[in-house]
Amino acid sequence: MGDDGLGPKVAHELIKRGYNNVVVCGSDLSSVLTRLDDVDLVIVVDAIDWGAKPGSLLVAKLDDVKEAVTRLSHALPPTEMLKIMKKILKESVEVYIVGVQPECVEPGDSLTPPVECAVGEVIAKIEELLTKNKRKKG
Repeated sequence: MGDDGLGPKVAHELIKRGYNNVVVCGSDLSSVLTRLDDVDLVIVVDAIDWGAKPGSLLVAKLDDVKEAVTRLSHALPPTEMLKIMKKILKESVEVYIVGVQPECVEPGDSLTPPVECAVGEVIAKIEELLTKNKRKKG
């Protein structure tokens, strides 16, 4: 759905760069549950509408997100699904949401130019979060 293809685009770029713990799950976050053993950091990438300029980047720790994002994962907002997953697994799992303001989520097979331009910035932010996590672990 147009800019909603951000998550899969970023995931495939990360896989090309050699990251092996990448899950492409679409709107159903429950598929991530089977991959979370021995994981202490989860980064969710998605197009998120928060009323900003298209292509703008949002990075938030799940614990700091007060309101559910507007798009739904079936009947449950993605932020609520992530909070439930975190409680099921362990409280020590850090969860970040890296979102980009979409320009268009209508049917289409490509990202709009502002969102396409943000892909590199999203990947850089993910690599920064991974490096920070690695340093914190020791």
